[in-house]
Amino acid sequence: MILYSVILWSALVRPTTALRFYCEACNTCKIWNWNPRDEGTFVLHHIPKTHGTVELYNLLISSTTSKLFDIFEAPRQHMETTLVVKMSAVRNFELENGATLNTIEFENTYLSSMEFGMSCSVKNLTIKRSKLSHLPPSLHRLKDLNKLTINYSLIQAINLNDIAELPRLSILDLARNRIHSLYWTAESVLSSMVSIIYLGKNRLRSINLELFSGMNALERLDLSQNLISVLSGSLVSSGLYFLDLSYNRLLKLDCCKWIVPNLNNLVANDNLFRSLPRCIEKALLNVSFVDFHNNQLHVDEVLRFGKLVNLEYLTLDNNKLTHVTLNESTIPRNMTYLSLRGNKLKRLEIPYVPNGEIFIDVSSNCIRSVDLGKLSTNLTKLIMDGNPLDCSITASVKIKPNLSCIRNNTTDCD
Repeated sequence: MILYSVILWSALVRPTTALRFYCEACNTCKIWNWNPRDEGTFVLHHIPKTHGTVELYNLLISSTTSKLFDIFEAPRQHMETTLVVKMSAVRNFELENGATLNTIEFENTYLSSMEFGMSCSVKNLTIKRSKLSHLPPSLHRLKDLNKLTINYSLIQAINLNDIAELPRLSILDLARNRIHSLYWTAESVLSSMVSIIYLGKNRLRSINLELFSGMNALERLDLSQNLISVLSGSLVSSGLYFLDLSYNRLLKLDCCKWIVPNLNNLVANDNLFRSLPRCIEKALLNVSFVDFHNNQLHVDEVLRFGKLVNLEYLTLDNNKLTHVTLNESTIPRNMTYLSLRGNKLKRLEIPYVPNGEIFIDVSSNCIRSVDLGKLSTNLTKLIMDGNPLDCSITASVKIKPNLSCIRNNTTDCD
């Protein structure tokens, strides 16, 4: 590692707050305990011109602007530059007109106010563990912004109009805040180039899905770990590939007006679903991965999965299923993985499986009866441990009438 270091002691500060500075070979210089008011900007002159990232720890001012870093920016117009401020008491920051910093990160600060000038070059903006209570009003001026991350802030409401005014924004990460309201105020449908949205671990209770219908580039939408009990409106998105609704309070969902032809992954575990969403067979024709574990689905719903002709992976662990017949009506032709762990299944019938590669897991149920004569000869992977009767099958064991099963003593089924 190439190491450049400068350690200066100020007569006005105690040794515990000494200015410390060193540069690594990997393009990054780190500065601790810098007080620009007392020590000026000379430390920035010592940053090698080959290094484009400066990280500040315990920056000893409460308010500053990008002008403070002009000395750092000026000789690096030809390269990507990054400013990182961590574990500092900074409360206000202004990015002035024409600033050429490409990436700005604030983490573990008291930041509560940010202002952005015109014609700035910022592509990535990250703010973690701050005192921000709203999106900066001048955020729309960052016309080159590609990724916006704000986590662990005090933000409670988001007007998506502010996002729509960022023409190059591709990734929006607003997870782990206090957001309880998501809305727009425009008269027309929002249009945006955002492809990935993270809104997990907030306080959302209801969402109108039409908020996202104008986002033609949207591919991934994460609404997990909120308090959502209501999803209203139609979800129209030709590019949406991944939808995460897990760890919410959803009891029901209407997909009848959804148009999501390329949705491949639906994650809805740890909700309160007693029945599958309405029109799921119509709306999710091309889905291949579905996860509904830790819900309250009952036996009548399993038949509906058979209509998802492209389904490959299905998890229904820890629901309230008592009986399932696995046949042509319930197992799609492309399925390769089916998990029914932790239900209350009492008997098992698998007269049909579409191929010899399918893996079926029915462990930790209450199965006491298996008609081996009705097990498909294509079945080569069956896991049954944790049942009163264990007739697990592996690729090395062929199904035959005298296949030996193991009886277990279980108390969960009494």
